[in-house]
Amino acid sequence: MYRFGVYQTYYESGVLFKTTSSNIAWIGSIQALAMLATGAFAGPLYDRGYFRWLLIVGSLGVVLGHMLLSLVGTYWEAILTQGFLVGIGGGCLYIPAVAILPTYFTSNVGLALGIAASGSSTGGIIYPIMFYKLIDQVGFAWSVRILGFTALATLIIPFAVMEVRTKPSKARSAIDWTAFSDAKFMTAVAGVMMGFTSCYVTVFYTSYFGKASGIVDTSLAFYLVPILNAGSMFGRTLPNWLSDTIGPLNVIMPSELVSDAWNLIY
Repeated sequence: MYRFGVYQTYYESGVLFKTTSSNIAWIGSIQALAMLATGAFAGPLYDRGYFRWLLIVGSLGVVLGHMLLSLVGTYWEAILTQGFLVGIGGGCLYIPAVAILPTYFTSNVGLALGIAASGSSTGGIIYPIMFYKLIDQVGFAWSVRILGFTALATLIIPFAVMEVRTKPSKARSAIDWTAFSDAKFMTAVAGVMMGFTSCYVTVFYTSYFGKASGIVDTSLAFYLVPILNAGSMFGRTLPNWLSDTIGPLNVIMPSELVSDAWNLIY
């Protein structure tokens, strides 16, 4: 998800297909929506003991999505492969990766989750650099295939070592209707939703904006995404470590205020 900015910049060149910037961003937007929406179904499946199946389906979705993306030549093919297939695969992997961690830790749970979440940032550093270095040497098709094979190699590791230590005493229903009557919870959901809405705009357009505006050259434009993700590694780990001491809300509130202030200035 956090490397889509380099795809946005590449697709804007019109080599594969020609369409507007807004339409191109829909590819990444659908990918994000598919990943998060799949989580609503992956959670109950995880509770029912289908952990391994989620890893298998998720890995197949991510890897097969890359392989099919390497063959695309039209905008709609990119939406189906990169948007839906990779997004759904990511959704199947994301929930188990987060849900399994608290069963292994009795303290410093926030730090553990932060380190795990920094994996997204690590991928957001490595994959864009690989894509940029490979694109001129082997072309788009093989660049994406190599990324797919890299994803396959790394996904074999969790499949080999991850195990569910404890199962929930009762599996959650697919939809918990009581959540909608919890005003505090729904307020939190609304706030997180607005945060994610603004988050992906930056991730998608930073690289292209830098290149199109002439602020940076093409080379540095592709490196803006890895730089952004390198910064987010600290943002995913240090606040989480601090939350174990002073509480999550005391970390979220000032972080959100700083983020909003920066958005207003920017």
